[in-house]
Amino acid sequence: MGFEVIWTKRAEVNLENVKSFLKENWSLKVRIEFTSKVKNTIGLLKLNNNLGILVNKYTGTRKILITKHNYLYYRVKNNKLFIVNFLDTRKK
Repeated sequence: MGFEVIWTKRAEVNLENVKSFLKENWSLKVRIEFTSKVKNTIGLLKLNNNLGILVNKYTGTRKILITKHNYLYYRVKNNKLFIVNFLDTRKK
């Protein structure tokens, strides 16, 4: 079953911060691979939203590892996949 994907402002900002970091410090190839991993993971979540680890049973929030440095936090409600945060584990 496919889900509509909705990004929160927080998730969008954090994803853009990671992309900016990659642009300043890494090659175009790394940036393209990263973007591809994000898109592929969201595609998988649209097909099976239980892939991530449940981190908050009350809100139904789950997390899934995108790269060894990045987690995507999401929840599903009413056939919508809400991307609630994008966390770079290298930051404090």
